[in-house]
Amino acid sequence: MAAKGAIHGRRVSPLQNRMHLERLKAPMKIEVDKIDEDAVIRLSGRLDMNTSPDFRKAALTLYTKGKCKKLTIDFVNVSYIDTSGLATLLEILVTAKERCAHLTLSGVNEKVRYLIDVNGLTGFFGPRILPLRGCTRDRD
Repeated sequence: MAAKGAIHGRRVSPLQNRMHLERLKAPMKIEVDKIDEDAVIRLSGRLDMNTSPDFRKAALTLYTKGKCKKLTIDFVNVSYIDTSGLATLLEILVTAKERCAHLTLSGVNEKVRYLIDVNGLTGFFGPRILPLRGCTRDRD
């Protein structure tokens, strides 16, 4: 177990520790653009257990109250995602399928793609994942 005042096993100053903790708690910016039955959610920041509930609410509200039939989630500015963010994406995908709607994940960087792959969920999202432009990895 890491000592108090340590980040990833390294000793840090109290200021560095406080800055690290604040970055972990930083809010995610969620922008929603909707035109008729199409919508885009642009995420910026960390998609984690602290920010997933707001993202979930925004996406599911579009499907349930906004009558959205085609939702694109833009990950270009997502710096981090954890398994709670991934679980939220799965819930949004299930809702889309239940409502015969479309879901596309765009601008997916290697970190997000890796989390999807390592958890065996690539098949669930399949062609809905559009890589970040300039990414060298082949699409499935």
